[in-house]
Amino acid sequence: MMVVMATCYRTHKPWGITIEKKGRTCEFQWAFKIAEEKARHEGYDKNSFHGEVSFAYEYPGCPYCGTTGFYQCSGCGAIICMPEDIGATATCPRCGNTAGFREPGGDFDLKGGGF
Repeated sequence: MMVVMATCYRTHKPWGITIEKKGRTCEFQWAFKIAEEKARHEGYDKNSFHGEVSFAYEYPGCPYCGTTGFYQCSGCGAIICMPEDIGATATCPRCGNTAGFREPGGDFDLKGGGF
């Protein structure tokens, strides 16, 4: 198990995702609110994973807005929750990059920092 960081699209607040590595796949297990300083202190900014992503049945989604979907910013690499109503493009709350979404599936480069 390890933690990677994410950002809420709506509130712009940081949160952590507990993931379990299973070979070339990681499974999102749990999500929790955490301050950036605390995440750095815990060493979450040093974690990384490259591979496919799946979701545990009990994965609750973003602790701020409840969204279970996510996208990875093509500008800064941050993991951002993805509400269903945001349309075909989104502006990253971390770096301000605006881009479309890539097709689901395939490999992701998840990093603990992301904030």
